[in-house]
Amino acid sequence: MSWSVSDKELLEKFPAPAFRPYQKELLLKINECLNTGVRLVVYEAPTGLGKSYINATFCRAARTAFYTTPQITLINQIKKDPLIGNDFAHIMGRRNYICAHDPAATVEEGVCVRFPNFPCVKEVECPYWRAKVIAYNHPRVLTTFHYFIFEGISESAYFLGRRHLAVIDEAHNIDRHLVDAFSLLVSPFTVSFNIWLKWKYRLRRVASKDELKGVIAEMMEDIRFRIEEMKEEAKNEPLSRKEAKTLKQLENFTSLAEQFLNSPEGQEWIWEWTRPREAPEPWLVVMPVYARFLSEIYMWPRAELFIISSATILSHEIFLSEIGADLNFKEDEIAFIRVKRSPFPPENRPIIDFTVGKMTKKERERYIEDAARAVEYIITQLERGRNVAIHCHSYELAEMLYNALSDDVKRSNLVLTHTPSTRQEVLDMWLGKRGATFICVAFEEGQDWKGEKCEAQILLKVPFPDLRDPRVSARLKKCDWNWYYYKALLGVIQAYGRAVRTPEDKARFYVIDKSFETLLSRAYRWMPEWFIEALPEHWRKKVLEMREKARKKGIKIV
Repeated sequence: MSWSVSDKELLEKFPAPAFRPYQKELLLKINECLNTGVRLVVYEAPTGLGKSYINATFCRAARTAFYTTPQITLINQIKKDPLIGNDFAHIMGRRNYICAHDPAATVEEGVCVRFPNFPCVKEVECPYWRAKVIAYNHPRVLTTFHYFIFEGISESAYFLGRRHLAVIDEAHNIDRHLVDAFSLLVSPFTVSFNIWLKWKYRLRRVASKDELKGVIAEMMEDIRFRIEEMKEEAKNEPLSRKEAKTLKQLENFTSLAEQFLNSPEGQEWIWEWTRPREAPEPWLVVMPVYARFLSEIYMWPRAELFIISSATILSHEIFLSEIGADLNFKEDEIAFIRVKRSPFPPENRPIIDFTVGKMTKKERERYIEDAARAVEYIITQLERGRNVAIHCHSYELAEMLYNALSDDVKRSNLVLTHTPSTRQEVLDMWLGKRGATFICVAFEEGQDWKGEKCEAQILLKVPFPDLRDPRVSARLKKCDWNWYYYKALLGVIQAYGRAVRTPEDKARFYVIDKSFETLLSRAYRWMPEWFIEALPEHWRKKVLEMREKARKKGIKIV
């Protein structure tokens, strides 16, 4: 299915009444690539350019299309957008829909699971299957990246199949989402308590990947037997909601375990024992190290053509290698496009040097008091009366900062913190206030804090990949430092882009962590120009000098 759309046809499908700066040029450039045989277009464009409208335009022009993203918040923004929200049929996993016959259960554990012979006409009554049928018959489908890669594994009925075009937005970390999605957790909750008790000691003694495969293959016999046993039991006595949930967990585990057991020889896997908070004993996690082979099986077969977009595809060589584009496309079938200028002037989004010391695990105790005093000065003097977000990168560091702030500052400035289970509630509270400070963890992506929602951000800690993560350790043992600093820079720029979203927005970005200077010296090659121009003069001069020296040595600069 080749692409044959004229520029005139394409521009007529643009949903907005007018173009933002650089939008029209980008649309035409992507169209030129597709019309000349390119099958994968990867483009980087700064926050605020309006990538959703560009992507929706190509979905409208395609015969059939997926629009997918790992960011649930972006899905919700598109659904609510009056200009493009009605362009798509929307579908997510079963757990996102309530059973029509049991309001206390999701479709994943609904009556059709617990009562095998329950007379439910799913295409008519079930909200999930109604949405699935609509999506099956609709030329354009909006869905999460997780559903996009798993749909073909989990079910065959009304399979959405291979489409003409797949658009993947906010795609900078899809390699991470792939390896996370196919990680295998072996615990009392995923394999059932009795099976866990039987196999955990043998699992703890494994010393090689082949040995681990052998033990899990044997354990799978017990799991499959238990699945069939539960289905037989349901014929005589309906399953409880808890039992239905256990059955679904066992089926999900089986699906993931088969991916591990059938993985190709060249795919590297690692495993570790980890003890979640409040768990009485460690659990086993089996993880793929690289996404390259996973994308070849689960992502690329979903469409003939791909458009992949983000504000932070900083190095197309690193990005394309991580997602395994070379395994599916010829070199002349791939195009990379970069928009170098931001639609927002740098004076509206300045980066400010407020560094006090390194916030690494070894150094943070030494500098946390200085960091707290800097934060207090920013929120009480420089940004008084404004909403401020503080990016901490870990709950441990967030707690240290909160405890180091004075009680007077915490009371007078409404300093809010969150736990993993109160993320959304505290976020909503902060967004509804004025003059509040939000100490947050893992909010670098997917947030739209425009206007007065957030007028200043503080980077307390550069988000370097966690050295305790076995996947990170495995890569660094191979001296993959380019990837390490690339990912850290990506996280910083994602955080930076949360607050200035429209031409009217103004927000300052304060840097507390002195490790930012290390990042500048290691990742200067990949920094986009629109980010460099917002740096303070001394940092900008340093970056430009390093880039010029690198060019003279023949080192490629983005």
